[in-house]
Amino acid sequence: MASGLLGLLLAFNFTVAQSRFDARQQLIVSEADAIGTAFLRCSVLSENDRRTCRSGLRRYAELRIIAYEAYERSGSEGTLRAALAEGSRIQNELWTVVARDTRANPTPANALLMSALNAVIDLDADRRASIRIQVPGAVTAALVFACLAWAVLLGYSSGVARHKSRTAWVVVALLISVVFGVAIDLDRPRSGLVTTAASEQSVKAALRAMETPPVD
Repeated sequence: MASGLLGLLLAFNFTVAQSRFDARQQLIVSEADAIGTAFLRCSVLSENDRRTCRSGLRRYAELRIIAYEAYERSGSEGTLRAALAEGSRIQNELWTVVARDTRANPTPANALLMSALNAVIDLDADRRASIRIQVPGAVTAALVFACLAWAVLLGYSSGVARHKSRTAWVVVALLISVVFGVAIDLDRPRSGLVTTAASEQSVKAALRAMETPPVD
């Protein structure tokens, strides 16, 4: 009974952590796509505004990479705050430029550029929220308590039954520890063994692509 309940709790926690991890990776890829799309749609602006839009998005992509690498890294709080603050400033600057140009020239192309820039801003907020939202500490503490209670009950029942062989129980305990550890690791994507580094390559690829602007 206790083993079944513990297994159910661990399975639920692992599933939630895995789904959150997958969502974070998808957000990073979507953000890279949005930045690349907005960069291409800068072509509809006037020459000066087009130059401002493209240089701003290139710098913005660089800041996103810096921010990703700074999350949950010891001693990098200042770097993270500076990158996020400058990123927000660039968002406001680009929105001002694009909105001004759209009011002066309200064409469908400019409306699409505003939509692309809005997606960049929204995905930034989604990305920040996805990192802040983790499995509550109370849930993790409850799982730790459940594991300890299971171990105590298992030891007591084995002693009462006078089981000599403990190999199977040791293997089960190790498996539970591994599953629990991986679930915690999945919920912290910028530290540990399982990270979102692979999906973050999409932002770096977008930045490399922006080094050569399209021919207007």
